[in-house]
Amino acid sequence: MNASKTSFFSTVSLVAIIGALSFPAHAIDNLDVWGGPYFALGGAGKFARGESSPEAYGFAELGYDFSVPNSEFVVGVVGNIDLGSIEENHSRRYDYRIGNSWGIGVRAGIKPMHSLLLYGVGGFNQAEISGDCISKCPKGGSDDINETWEAGYFLGAGVEKAFSDNVAAKLEYRYEDYGDVEDLDDMDSHSVRGSLVFRMGKHGDDY
Repeated sequence: MNASKTSFFSTVSLVAIIGALSFPAHAIDNLDVWGGPYFALGGAGKFARGESSPEAYGFAELGYDFSVPNSEFVVGVVGNIDLGSIEENHSRRYDYRIGNSWGIGVRAGIKPMHSLLLYGVGGFNQAEISGDCISKCPKGGSDDINETWEAGYFLGAGVEKAFSDNVAAKLEYRYEDYGDVEDLDDMDSHSVRGSLVFRMGKHGDDY
């Protein structure tokens, strides 16, 4: 990973740590921030089989959460767009590229405290897949895989911490599976995603 990528992830981590420490516990213990619409902006380190180091992605999310009345449970819907590209070399004939992707799914979690959410997430996704032929290629021609959208699914888990009734930070792991592509039995990727979450509306009086 080059210096700019390292600096980017260091900055995201530093912002999250400073934010968590700069808000006193008594100021957020009584907040119910887990209802209503939100958007998030962040970065991810994503890697695939055959890739020795993660590549940096940027992403944006839109979502809507429902705080279940008289309980500690939260359910919601979330959609994302990821912008970036990684190489996958786990193939006899091709070097693959997993490019831009998008997904939509649901998440469900529990609040061990008012300002903290532990959750699981899953849903449908699509990614741009392309590949370069590196073995048994036709003479005088190309057997490259043209860029195409492959459908799949994602599963993950994460933690979200509220800094105030409108701002939170989120750290999430995702596994993405795009199924069979050419001679690769199962194309998949893994990512660790950090983001800042911005919620609309006032939530402090919801409890």
